[in-house]
Amino acid sequence: MVMKEKFWHRLVDRLDLPALGDDARFRTFTDRLANRAALVPLVAARMRERTTAEWLERLRGHVPVAPVYTVAEALADEQVHAREMLVDVPHPVFGILRQVGSPLKIAGVRPSYRAASALGGDTDAILAEVGLDADAVASLRASGVV
Repeated sequence: MVMKEKFWHRLVDRLDLPALGDDARFRTFTDRLANRAALVPLVAARMRERTTAEWLERLRGHVPVAPVYTVAEALADEQVHAREMLVDVPHPVFGILRQVGSPLKIAGVRPSYRAASALGGDTDAILAEVGLDADAVASLRASGVV
């Protein structure tokens, strides 16, 4: 949904649908929202006439636009690789696991990635951190709590 009027007019122009720009049902954002059920099929029909790449070329720089990707397409996008959003993490059981990297990028800071501990692998350390001694942990294990 085009939020700003200037982009609506540019979109109508770039889609070569001047009748939409003149249609009272779509004059303002509020009108377009109220008449969305009528508007979406009109725009969708036009969008099916060209490929995504053709529409991106025609619309970029004129209106805010981005493709809607499948998961596979999103993971293959050049920006995903440029921003290191996929990382390979060695795992002791499963080998190399491909995971999503940190979206936070801070100059001079490099995130560290590692495989998670096995289920229960950190239990003793966590219980010790909250003040339980070895006897208390053994008691919890004996009673089936841990």
